[in-house]
Amino acid sequence: MSATTKTVNVPFTVTHSDGPEGFAYVNDVDGLSCYAPSVERAASKLKGFLAQRVQDALKHMEQIRRHVIGCGDGTVLFVSYQYGSWGYVICGPDRNSACSNSCADTIEKAIERAKDHAVQCYGGVAWDHSA
Repeated sequence: MSATTKTVNVPFTVTHSDGPEGFAYVNDVDGLSCYAPSVERAASKLKGFLAQRVQDALKHMEQIRRHVIGCGDGTVLFVSYQYGSWGYVICGPDRNSACSNSCADTIEKAIERAKDHAVQCYGGVAWDHSA
């Protein structure tokens, strides 16, 4: 059986402020910007960043497993795939913000590290659940 391939181009709009060190960004994509002397150079730079974002998103979608750990003091550790590795977010009633820890190449290692953290700092593991 034979197969034919075709490259699919996804259009993104790049905005560039004129000047030798012009600031450029991708419209409708938060946090994706660069400095470049021309709109052509900016588009070239940003194309690589966009390709990496797409690859990261696809990998993230493949790593859909989640795990939640409840601690003795009420803190909750949420294990998930984030920013290219497995890690966990620390949440709790007395926290003004969440804290993220990227720490492992597998979910099993991240769960083990999160449980160790729960024992060391948050009153141990009261319950845990995979989602």
